[in-house]
Amino acid sequence: MAAQQLIIFPFQVVSAQDQAVIERGVNTVLRQRLAGEGVELITANDRLTPWLVDDNSVINQGNAALAVDKLGADFALFGSIVSLGKSFTLDAKLYDGRSNKTTLTYSRLGSSNDEIIPLITKLTDQVRALMNPKAQQGSTDVSPVIALTAPAQIDGKNTWKSPRFDGAITGMAIGDVNGDGAKNLVFCQGRQLQIFKINDKELEQIAVLKNGNGEEMIGVDIADIDQDGLAEIFISNIENDKRSLKSFVVQWDGKEFARKAELPYLLRVISNKDAKPFLLGQRHQRLDVLFGDQVYRFAYSNGQYRPETKTTYPAWLNISGLAIRPTEKGLETVALNNKGNINILDHTGEVSWHSQEIYGGSTSYLTYRDASVSNRNQDPEKLFYLQTRLVYCNIDDDPAMEIVTIKNEELSGNLLMRLRSYKTGKLAVIDQNNLGYYEKSSSQPMANRISDFGLADLNGDSRLQMIYAVVDKSDGWFSKDKSYIVVQDIDTLQ
Repeated sequence: MAAQQLIIFPFQVVSAQDQAVIERGVNTVLRQRLAGEGVELITANDRLTPWLVDDNSVINQGNAALAVDKLGADFALFGSIVSLGKSFTLDAKLYDGRSNKTTLTYSRLGSSNDEIIPLITKLTDQVRALMNPKAQQGSTDVSPVIALTAPAQIDGKNTWKSPRFDGAITGMAIGDVNGDGAKNLVFCQGRQLQIFKINDKELEQIAVLKNGNGEEMIGVDIADIDQDGLAEIFISNIENDKRSLKSFVVQWDGKEFARKAELPYLLRVISNKDAKPFLLGQRHQRLDVLFGDQVYRFAYSNGQYRPETKTTYPAWLNISGLAIRPTEKGLETVALNNKGNINILDHTGEVSWHSQEIYGGSTSYLTYRDASVSNRNQDPEKLFYLQTRLVYCNIDDDPAMEIVTIKNEELSGNLLMRLRSYKTGKLAVIDQNNLGYYEKSSSQPMANRISDFGLADLNGDSRLQMIYAVVDKSDGWFSKDKSYIVVQDIDTLQ
């Protein structure tokens, strides 16, 4: 295979002290670490000068693209380092001439000049991974490392936020999906599933999986259901007609994330502390009955996921908004109905408590044909909105389990049956005392809505963090959705 040609433009350095030393050190490390088998560097100033602007010191993306084209190169790397007193910012981009777009955006904030070379070293690792053809095979694409923003303080606790992603995040989950012991963030956006490794205050993208045309991923769960020591990723997936479920399972096979099974069910993993997680699936068989009681607990045997135990639930229930926990009397279930009321079902299936307030709030839906509609002037096709995640979790020092869920405020107060739009969203914690259930605490309200969340100990200190996806329209009402991830200590709930 022919060597890939990489243009390295001299990084611009703006610093009141040691500017020449920093420039020399940075550009030397770039050349040394990026040179090697399979890579041909283009660094000579006489070849690069025609595409430099602003006194031969700054390169922009347009000129990088032109240089790649005129010199017949495959990639161009350019960037800058700007000193801000004792701290500095490092910004770099890798332009890919094969796809005619920037494939790596690398931004870092350092507290001293001693951190510059280590950050440049991390940059070169990312560049080499992108240029390695083996990293581009199949469905696994290595992409940028994304820095979470510096912390905002809430009562002395940290809150971290990612940059915005294009498109609405419809589902997310946290877990170790490749067996390296590190936590992964997995989220879906329509036809795309993104997998990140969580590194302290960074999200390192390790794979992007593309779905087929005419399909939409709406939910994600992670668990080791087949008990092989490596967690699977369960994706609830619907076809664009909004009537057919075409969910699937993905697992790391040592080389890539490969599709393991396809299941025509809505999927939800039920996890409780000190108990093995299990997989539920729900399906509908007729267009005039959306779900009914078609809820099954799955077992894995002989290389297949099989619906094993049928569970009887009310017809209004959908498992996207459901959690289960064991009690002394048997299994207790908490579920959101289609309107957003929280219902607690005892071990007999009877509703023991029903919230007056509205929770949940999703824009994902399925369609079904209402057989009771006989008037030709009425549309028999109805929308059934799925619900958001609930979890049982002990978030404080008392022995009781709380319910954590999403509380999105709908603009019309849920009066419009076919259209849902939200103005604010937050996480809410439901607790119980001798008077009954009540909303104990909540997170700071976010603009638009929260689409999904997870609870995990990300830094090994036995304290939970909330990780949730916010969908907003930051550029105006008619703009396309954007999403971002928030990481927050759970004890910041108010």
